[in-house]
Amino acid sequence: NAHYRGYLKKQKADILAFKRDENLIIPDKINYDGLSGLSNEVKAAKFWIIVLFLETAILALSLNHSFDVSKIIMLGLAAFGLCFAINSSIHSYLILGFTSVDKVTLSVGFYYSANAAGRLIGTFLSGITYQLGGLQAALYGSAGMLLIAVILTIVMASSLRSLDC
Repeated sequence: NAHYRGYLKKQKADILAFKRDENLIIPDKINYDGLSGLSNEVKAAKFWIIVLFLETAILALSLNHSFDVSKIIMLGLAAFGLCFAINSSIHSYLILGFTSVDKVTLSVGFYYSANAAGRLIGTFLSGITYQLGGLQAALYGSAGMLLIAVILTIVMASSLRSLDC
């Protein structure tokens, strides 16, 4: 029992702190923009989805010019992959940030299911647009879907701001 005494003491302190915080009342009209926290991540999500859209649109438009297509595709897809990875990690963090402790498993499971479904639909649609119009059409289709994501992200961020979060 002496071996676990320190752990038990810490756990009791954690329980007391949790009970104290559980009764904490947060004011209805609090300005979250002045606080650090999720508002910064929401701003980052907006920024990176716009960067991802612009990168894809520029990649599609650059295929219209007589540049070295293989270099454009290699550099463009590398930039896309980097932006996509950053964007994806921010969204994963936001899912955890907006999830209550007792529903983490459900929220993360739903997020990954929706993510997988979105990737399946995206792969299917890009395959169709590629077959019908080639690489440039697939990139324009991707840019169009990203534009929808930009609009939805801005609308969702605005609704969060109106809820004071």
